[in-house]
Amino acid sequence: MTLLKRKTFTLWTALSTLVTGFILKANVALAASAVDPFAKTQTDAAKLTTKIQTWSVIIIVLVVVATAVAYALGGKQVKKWVRSYWWGILIAIVIIFGASQFIAWYMNYLNLK
Repeated sequence: MTLLKRKTFTLWTALSTLVTGFILKANVALAASAVDPFAKTQTDAAKLTTKIQTWSVIIIVLVVVATAVAYALGGKQVKKWVRSYWWGILIAIVIIFGASQFIAWYMNYLNLK
């Protein structure tokens, strides 16, 4: 009976060591192959920030060019209108450009934390 207990204990020890080794190797293999779950989100956020900046610059250029062309080619009424609303035009340009730059800064700030 003692011999049977000893053989069973030896067999149980060998099997448990073997299973533990397989589990540890599987865990190491799975942990090594894991990818960052937020990598795609960060890449998409960087692309979105770039798109926002690009479109804000395009809008600013179009507004400035349209205002300049309207002022240069327009008559007295157009020039008078542009002169009366130049502060509003300037504020709109600054808000559009400033908002996109703030978004880009904030995205960088979030990535640094």
